[in-house]
Amino acid sequence: MEGTPESASFLSAKGAVDAVDALVEGFVTEQRAQSIAAEYPEVAESVVAWIREAACARHWPRVERLANLAAALQAPGLGETLREILDADVPEINNEDLVDILGQIRATDAAASLYRAAERSVQVDAPRTGCARR
Repeated sequence: MEGTPESASFLSAKGAVDAVDALVEGFVTEQRAQSIAAEYPEVAESVVAWIREAACARHWPRVERLANLAAALQAPGLGETLREILDADVPEINNEDLVDILGQIRATDAAASLYRAAERSVQVDAPRTGCARR
């Protein structure tokens, strides 16, 4: 609905997430996260929703970048969101990074998800037995 207040707020939110995403590269220090939050005050309350939107759009690089930012900001709701993504077992996302972030934010309620991820990893990484056919 072009020209409505709803579309204006959507466009400004879209612009904010794009701008913030462009600022996030690699590991995000707490100091860098605070600098981004000072420039974009909406980031603290919006970053977890942005992660969910990126996950729904299957934009996994954005999910990973914003998760690093959210971890440094100790964003509320991050643990639950990352647990859901980890449980979804998305091949395009680095589960080790999600596990690391869950540890960083001390998401003790993620134990079951971490266990399931470890089980999947063991199954995938287990050495194959038997001889190859010639």
